[in-house]
Amino acid sequence: MVQRDSQDISVARQCQLLQLSRSSLYYRPRRDEQAARFEQRVLNAIDELYTARPHLGRYGMTDALAEECGIELIHRHFGALYGAQTLFPD
Repeated sequence: MVQRDSQDISVARQCQLLQLSRSSLYYRPRRDEQAARFEQRVLNAIDELYTARPHLGRYGMTDALAEECGIELIHRHFGALYGAQTLFPD
C-alpha cells in the first residue's frame, strides 16, 4: 500500500492520501515471546487433536489437551485462541 522507497511521492504524503497516520504505519506491537510460543504450541496441539478426532466439542477438546498434551486451558481461553464459538459448539 505505502511505498517507502518511492521517488515520486513522500511517505508522509502517501499516508495523508490514505488517511493513515504515519505512527500507525511504523507501529509494531510488543508481544511477550513466551506467551506467543505457548499460544503457538496450543494451536498446534489443537490442530493435531482436531484432525484426529473432529467429533470432540470444546469441552472434550480442552479435556484432551489436558490429558494428552499436558496443556491446561479453560474453555473460554480455548475459544479465544481458536474461535471455538463457530468450530466447537457446546
